Amino acid sequence: LNMEVFGSSVAFVFSICFSFCSAAICYSDSQCPSGYHCCSGTQWCCASGYVCTGTAACLGIGVIVGIVIGCLVLMAVIAILVYKFVIAKRS
Repeated sequence: LNMEVFGSSVAFVFSICFSFCSAAICYSDSQCPSGYHCCSGTQWCCASGYVCTGTAACLGIGVIVGIVIGCLVLMAVIAILVYKFVIAKRS
């Protein structure tokens, strides 16, 4: 076992881990792995097509649309219940 090759391999692995695992602030997409974009001002990179949340979680467009539709349905159910129990009893 060549110790020089082993030492340089260990140093390489540590440098890769430090690059991707460090808490450095991201300012440009070039700081992220291929297929990811930088969440500016944070330490996170999200996959292309996903939206940054400011944390390690990245949201897809489908999740955002699902949340919006869910909120609209919830508001409609609340409006129906208010109408049924409050307004309908007045008449």
